[in-house]
Amino acid sequence: MARYIDADAWNEFYIERTKDLESYNHYDMGYGDAMDNVDDWMDAQPTIEARPVVRGEWIKYKLGWDDYVLRVKCSVCDHREYNNKPHFCPNCGADMRTEKENERLL
Repeated sequence: MARYIDADAWNEFYIERTKDLESYNHYDMGYGDAMDNVDDWMDAQPTIEARPVVRGEWIKYKLGWDDYVLRVKCSVCDHREYNNKPHFCPNCGADMRTEKENERLL
């Protein structure tokens, strides 16, 4: 399974680790030793929990006689909602926000 690290935390760690080494040069240590050090530093970093974002959309549908009730279903799992269009599907967790809504959050 892939490990994901926080890039900002890694950058802070790297700067802190190498700030006292004014003439720090990977070639002075030897390429292999330098790569071993970087590998050890990476392994020491805390990981973050990441998972892919599943995107979906609410699909409108009708039940014949009732035109007054908003009926939608999830495009990912077919979960049905009535009079409600939440930002996430309560069944599968799919993100139902549009690109425009997601841009506003950034």
